[in-house]
Amino acid sequence: MPLNGFYVSRLVQAMPILAACCLTLAACGSSGSSTDSHTSSTSAATSASAIGNGYEVVLIDRPTPADGMLHVMGDMAYKLCEAAAESVHVPVKPLPHMPDDYITQRTTYISDGHSWMRKTESVYKVDLDNLVAEKGCEVKVVPDKSFEVTIEHAGKQISVSGHEDGTTSVESTDDVLGAMNAKNAIETNDDYTDKRTVAGVNLRCLPKTSPLISPKGIIDMCVYEKDGVVTTSDKKSIVLYQNVDPANASPLAPYTMISEVRSLKLGAAIDPNVFKAETYTK
Repeated sequence: MPLNGFYVSRLVQAMPILAACCLTLAACGSSGSSTDSHTSSTSAATSASAIGNGYEVVLIDRPTPADGMLHVMGDMAYKLCEAAAESVHVPVKPLPHMPDDYITQRTTYISDGHSWMRKTESVYKVDLDNLVAEKGCEVKVVPDKSFEVTIEHAGKQISVSGHEDGTTSVESTDDVLGAMNAKNAIETNDDYTDKRTVAGVNLRCLPKTSPLISPKGIIDMCVYEKDGVVTTSDKKSIVLYQNVDPANASPLAPYTMISEVRSLKLGAAIDPNVFKAETYTK
């Protein structure tokens, strides 16, 4: 019974909900400083499309402390299993060690100014299939090939789901919402006044005096330094850094979830294939 990925989204969605049945891991790079940097590179894949309005941004989500989510989900079940294993004289296997540099999710956003793509990936998950006394209450970390892609292109919204068995499924609908979003004004973020740099990317963050900021909810939130540059199709800024307590500082969940930019490319030529479903179903 592997568990689905935990995803902390922006603003209202990031408000306090303890995801008591979610837990995945992705060990793909250090959560500290990154060699990726904010760049205006114009290098791109072949058959590239619009240059100037394009961007590609990669975000990662990581709990801190690193094993916080594991303890929220596993401690009670593991202790119950441990007691049962002792009663039948089966040695208990220790919980896996979670390295400080793992992440729970990677999200990639790409746009050429006319089309948009978002891909979310989980690379590892916690497998509780053997969390039974007879098998020593074993908890394993195993690869997870699942992913979700959402494309808005040429009046269509396309969803591609990648499943654990390597298969994919595709759904396509008229992008009615996208047509409405095209008329939206660019979101302004005048309240984001504190300057910060993460992974070489210049950000503006909400000050600690903001009514949205709380040590028991949204602890930190930042967007790109200029409005209207790194946005979704509704012209709202993508949150490039945030720190959220998903359980309102509950002692049952002593961790927070950090989402942070890992790399950003601006003004790059965008390969039009990223807006085609077949790119993700091969």
